[in-house]
Amino acid sequence: MVKFSLNFLFSGWLTARVQVENAFNARHQVHESGEIVLLDRPCAWKDPLFDIEKKYNSVGQVKFVLFKDTSGGEGWRVQAVPAKLEAFTNRKSLRKEWCGLSKDAIAQVSGIEDIVFCHANGFIGGAKSYESALKMAVLSLQD
Repeated sequence: MVKFSLNFLFSGWLTARVQVENAFNARHQVHESGEIVLLDRPCAWKDPLFDIEKKYNSVGQVKFVLFKDTSGGEGWRVQAVPAKLEAFTNRKSLRKEWCGLSKDAIAQVSGIEDIVFCHANGFIGGAKSYESALKMAVLSLQD
């Protein structure tokens, strides 16, 4: 049982690390700033991202991570990268004027038609389409 658990944990960690490193290396294809990473599927990305940034001497560069919603919806999520592991502050938060608004209000304020939500603390938000989630991240970089 212990051997199975260790193998499962290691393979999950290794898979996430490879996925995050590939996404990190492709970040300029997502946005020219290199500050937005697109994951092809959700994974535990925080630890690997911090390690990979150190490896490439790019600590603090990535501000947002995009990934497909896995909660049963068909949308996309944009999540702010924390300032430090286990921190509750972000390198860059989603736009303050969006935080905590209702679905109708946030669409009107943001100008993003299919935006779904933005957490009251600005650490995560969502939209129905990839393009809108990306727009959320790009607009938030401009603040």
